[in-house]
Amino acid sequence: MNARAILNSRLGVETALWLGRTLPMRTGRALADAIAGLISRRGDLAPVRAVRCNQFVVQDMQASSAELDHLVRATFRSAARCIFDFYHWMDNPRALLTQVVVESSFQSIIEQTIRQERATILALPHVANFDLVGRAVAQRGMRFQAITPPAPPGGYQLQNKLRSQAGMEATPASMEAVRLATQRLKAGGCVVTGVDRPVPEAKVFSRFFGHSASLPLAHIRLALRLDLPVYVVGVAQDEVSRYHIWSSEPVAMQRCPHADEELVVNAETILKMIEENIREYSVQWNMTYPVWPQLLDDMP
Repeated sequence: MNARAILNSRLGVETALWLGRTLPMRTGRALADAIAGLISRRGDLAPVRAVRCNQFVVQDMQASSAELDHLVRATFRSAARCIFDFYHWMDNPRALLTQVVVESSFQSIIEQTIRQERATILALPHVANFDLVGRAVAQRGMRFQAITPPAPPGGYQLQNKLRSQAGMEATPASMEAVRLATQRLKAGGCVVTGVDRPVPEAKVFSRFFGHSASLPLAHIRLALRLDLPVYVVGVAQDEVSRYHIWSSEPVAMQRCPHADEELVVNAETILKMIEENIREYSVQWNMTYPVWPQLLDDMP
């Protein structure tokens, strides 16, 4: 079993859950840093190679080997701390209120979803502690369907169960998930999906950081089908370890003569906005899958 499989297994998630609930903050973060250091030094591991390649592309393929070593260590350190923070604070309502800062732009999203004023599609990157932030906004009364990776292993199933217990309906990507999302949106509800995790089986490719990538398109398909805009969500951790969430203005879909062109044009509009969040907080981009597998052999 490889490192990613261990971390994503039910045992891996249950161990992280136990540690997060048991250890004090300083000890837990020190342990997270130590684990991140051990993993990031294993350059042969698939997640490490993926992070290295992803950071190489974000740095416009200009980073040296030593610079990439530093970026990989910092990225795994950020990711490990996010995992500990999530399990440490997930059942602490007061901490969720103080550790997650909802910017005014996203507060308006929460209010419109609570009132079900209009259907809302949210697109976000895997930056910082998106799970903790999701739990915090659910605590504030926001209800939404999150489309998660398809056919999840045991660990992902447990994570989805934890999400559902907090008021987030987590549905692995499938035709059924799209059907449920369509129903929810027609009723004025909210659907959230990550847009930066690669989808190997996709047949339509978009340019992301200037390179072709196979990325999710469910948010674009739903928006085009129902004539809805998409909101781009940003997440980041600040210098005192609080997590922030904000939102763009609604992005209207552009109509094109050909279906595939319509998908690509609108997907790339959203991705350009996602790039800004990732560039500003590059080591907080917790993407351990190769977004550009065709470039794995090009990095130093």
